Amino acid sequence: MLLCSQCDLEYPAGKKFCRKCGSALTDEREARHSRCPSCGVAIVLGKKFCKWCGQRLETMPACPGCGQPNLPGKKFCTNCGQPLMLPQSVSDDAPELKTAVSTVDGGSAVGAAPALAPTREVIEAAPSMPDTPAEFGQERAARDIGSVLAPEEKTTMVEGGAEVGRVLGAIFESTKESEMPSKPQPVESAHTQTQPTSTRRKKFYLWGGAVLTAAAALAAWLLFFSTESRMMRAVDRGDLVTPAGTSAYDYYKRLRPQGISGGTRTELLQQALPKLNSTGETLLQKRVEAVNFKESELAELGLIYEWAAELSPEDTKIAARNHYAQGIATLIEGKHREALKHFQRSTELDANWAPAYNDLGRTYVKLGDGIHAEQSYKKAIEINPSWVFPQLNLGGVYFLRKDFGAAEQTYLRATQFDGTLATPWYFLGQVYEGEKRYVEAIGAYERAIQLAASRPSSAFTADGAQKRIERIKQKMANAGAD
Repeated sequence: MLLCSQCDLEYPAGKKFCRKCGSALTDEREARHSRCPSCGVAIVLGKKFCKWCGQRLETMPACPGCGQPNLPGKKFCTNCGQPLMLPQSVSDDAPELKTAVSTVDGGSAVGAAPALAPTREVIEAAPSMPDTPAEFGQERAARDIGSVLAPEEKTTMVEGGAEVGRVLGAIFESTKESEMPSKPQPVESAHTQTQPTSTRRKKFYLWGGAVLTAAAALAAWLLFFSTESRMMRAVDRGDLVTPAGTSAYDYYKRLRPQGISGGTRTELLQQALPKLNSTGETLLQKRVEAVNFKESELAELGLIYEWAAELSPEDTKIAARNHYAQGIATLIEGKHREALKHFQRSTELDANWAPAYNDLGRTYVKLGDGIHAEQSYKKAIEINPSWVFPQLNLGGVYFLRKDFGAAEQTYLRATQFDGTLATPWYFLGQVYEGEKRYVEAIGAYERAIQLAASRPSSAFTADGAQKRIERIKQKMANAGAD
């Protein structure tokens, strides 16, 4: 069994150092020879001072049996009980040198000292400075004892050195026992105190640095490389639904299975939704102006309102435009019945939006339902009377019915709304040609060709209109010949 001389902890064989203080371990038989008689901490024979209380050990009488130091005045060893050989400062054979010292209540020494022969005079050595705190305490106690003796008796203490020593030993023992701690704690050396603290400090710094590095890496990842951060950067760039794969909407769809947090959704509503609405309205304006959509623009329009409707499902206007975008896509694909459902739903969600009624009328025309087409165009004109294209479409319904009078009036109103548009003049030429008003028809076609030079129309080409003029002139020539 091994023992730590600092902590008094036992360890099995094979261990080299104390796990508490780091001191080297010694053999139990060697370390447990004795304990300090003052504080009780285990000491190793040969030590001059107690490691705990500082008691000087080499001045104490050692037990001849076990070697345990004992306080002065002890008659038996406190470790093994063997009688001690106390030193005699004055021989028992010289009764004339003995001092009859007795005590009375209060601890004051009484009795007169006998006269001393000059040859037997004992000169008291000058006191030396105490070497340890324990010796300092002993010296102070000795001074306190001297203070309670009468002045005349102090001069005779050299005569009764042995007897006074016994009294002092008893007082010292009682004083030490009263001041001795109930459970002595081992004192760690400066090395054993500093080393664990330094090690803990190093570990703290290492762990702290690792935590800070990990936090910085996580923050950098969240800021630059996470799907959420990439999505918001795409929103800032204006890449809302294009290009494919790196748009904000693509990143949003990747996050959707994991769940969009409330903070992210709020940020999208504040930053992405206004841009979606603005971009969507810009594309819809092209439809209002009868500019044909490119395939990419049509796909972009559908994605814009699909995402906007998901971000703000309670907004009926956004929902109406979402159905409208889907209706245009299916109408171009030739899926008229499906387109009809989307346009009808769009008008239900936003009853005051003219484009939905205009394209609803066009869908009815595709399906051969002129009555509902007329109603839809009239509703669009009611909502936006200055919008020319529902007027043109309504005139087309009348023209198909061969109601040339209603068609003429409708086309003439269209020319008043936009005098730079060539399309209503071309359609007027067709009405006049149908009514065999050839001179007016030629005039209308020529006006259409003239305006189309600066603003081309999707309804006709200049060559096509010119051919109609030549055909009418041929008809007029044939009629004149007849």
